[in-house]
Amino acid sequence: MASEVRRTGETKSIIKTKYAENPFTLAGVFTVPKKMKGTRVQTVGPMAVTDSHTGETMGVAEIRKVTEVDSDRFVKVFVGQLNAFYDLKPGSMKILTMVLHEVARPQNMNSDRIYLNYDMAIEHFESQDTRPPAKGTFYAALAELTEKGFIAPATKLNLWFINPAIFFNGDRIRFTVELRKKRMSAAEKLEEAGQARLFGEEA
Repeated sequence: MASEVRRTGETKSIIKTKYAENPFTLAGVFTVPKKMKGTRVQTVGPMAVTDSHTGETMGVAEIRKVTEVDSDRFVKVFVGQLNAFYDLKPGSMKILTMVLHEVARPQNMNSDRIYLNYDMAIEHFESQDTRPPAKGTFYAALAELTEKGFIAPATKLNLWFINPAIFFNGDRIRFTVELRKKRMSAAEKLEEAGQARLFGEEA
């Protein structure tokens, strides 16, 4: 019983600290691993093309650049962070599937925050024909996910920050650029506004 009380106290203390901004990006050093994206080049032909000046018809090959994209929304889980998943308790892994489901919602694309509460957990697992976890299990799982750097509680009620270095829905590079713009110093903002006026752009 004493150990149960201690664990409950630990759970409350872990999620007691709340953040106004995403703590996983607060240091200002959040970077995105980059790699070149390959594209497939198709050669189609030969096809007949008529020169408008000479009237001569020639057979040429048409070259098409084809970029394949995914048609479905999905959450990217980054390979370099897979070790973070291995030590999670079964209950926490179960709640993590709910977290990933929330991250995958269209309104959360390119966002580093989601809403979570116990009522949402009940609704989520019942929609999956799965028995919802007990309330204590739910909050214990959130505490473990917080402790291990997956999520962090925000100051706003039921709002949670995700760690975009582990998983993300959308374009992390775009997110990083927008994050840096948002956190520019006052001097940097003035400099950018001056450059915009210099080149005739809207500030």
